[in-house]
Amino acid sequence: MNAEVQLAVSEAIYSATGQPFKVDTVTTVSGGCINANYLVSNGSRSYFVKVHSAGHARMFATEVAALR
Repeated sequence: MNAEVQLAVSEAIYSATGQPFKVDTVTTVSGGCINANYLVSNGSRSYFVKVHSAGHARMFATEVAALR
């Protein structure tokens, strides 16, 4: 996960939680073949993150809706 994506992930987590978050560690998580999967942490909180190109945003929105 490059620095640009780490910043976008940090901002998205802040937007969703209202709590400042800066990615300190990134661990690749295996599984699935469509997205890149990561565990990101700031030392006190961790999140599972799926990454793909912006062209797949609708796919993620559909998945979020299904999980709710």
